[in-house]
Amino acid sequence: MALLSLRGHELGVCWRQGRWVVLRRGQETRTLRPAEVSAIHCLGPVDLTPSARAAALARGVPVVFLTADGRYRGRLEGARGPTGALHRAQVTWLEEPAHRVALARQVVAGKLDNQRTLLLRAQRRHADPRLTAAACSIRAMARRARAEDDRQRLLGMEGEGARLYFSAWPALISNPEFSWSGRTKRPPRDAVNACLSYAYTLLSARADDAVRTVGLLPGVGALHESGRGAAALVFDLVEEFRAPFVDRVVLRLVNRRQLAPEDFEDPAHRTVSLAAGEPGRPVPSGAVYLGAAARRLLTKELQRTWREDLPDAVSDERVRAEWLWERQARRIARVVQGKEPDYRPFQWG
Repeated sequence: MALLSLRGHELGVCWRQGRWVVLRRGQETRTLRPAEVSAIHCLGPVDLTPSARAAALARGVPVVFLTADGRYRGRLEGARGPTGALHRAQVTWLEEPAHRVALARQVVAGKLDNQRTLLLRAQRRHADPRLTAAACSIRAMARRARAEDDRQRLLGMEGEGARLYFSAWPALISNPEFSWSGRTKRPPRDAVNACLSYAYTLLSARADDAVRTVGLLPGVGALHESGRGAAALVFDLVEEFRAPFVDRVVLRLVNRRQLAPEDFEDPAHRTVSLAAGEPGRPVPSGAVYLGAAARRLLTKELQRTWREDLPDAVSDERVRAEWLWERQARRIARVVQGKEPDYRPFQWG
């Protein structure tokens, strides 16, 4: 099963005679069997017909709505089974400060470990002192994180770890057509950041699927703050997946020259449509976004990578990424229910 990703006001999807049908200007362009679609992502004003909405709800296929530039807006999903007991356990467990810190420290340490692994893998291919120095500093920070008992200091470590990690990225980008001057988000200021922001959005949607499938509350997390609709637990879960399941994919596409500067847009003098029936919004000057071809390529490569089996250094087994999100969410569920003593993040081997 795969993600069906659609973008543009000329595209739509309907359910017809037991199949998903992709439409362009109302004309059929592609049909897919039910087993071929695990989720639908609509970027911009995609037309989701009533038949498609009914089929998605009936079959448990989540539909995620994103802006044309890849920012999350919401989702459509069917009813879940009764999860009241798990909800109570999650809230009660995370209200205890010691428990919240225990999970937060694993979230931070897991992210740092996987960032270090990416740097070390790159260092084996082309030795660079910047990679070695960053990997050593991140390793020391991960050790301190595992002994930390204050959530605010853990947040500081997570931020400092990200700074150290991304400071080494000039050594990771070998394609001279692309440059890196630091992580920028809202908006992304260069092509590599545009790729990361878009891919992180897709990754977050997958983690959100896993959290909701298991029956956990997305808004009640450990490291990240709840409130104002923030999916705190989803943000927590995503952290350990960023380096192995997004960062390495973006770097591979850039360094193998599968992406070129002309695949990106600098839409400072136009507007981006948010969704059907809504006005456009001004795009900040200097913002860079993926063009249609780059978006298709990155989405396809992410999906291919997420079907691979990766080594898990903790369990000493190879795990498919598409199953990993839910496995890790279930680990969190077992911890808050008292069925396991500690959360074990995925450690990229």
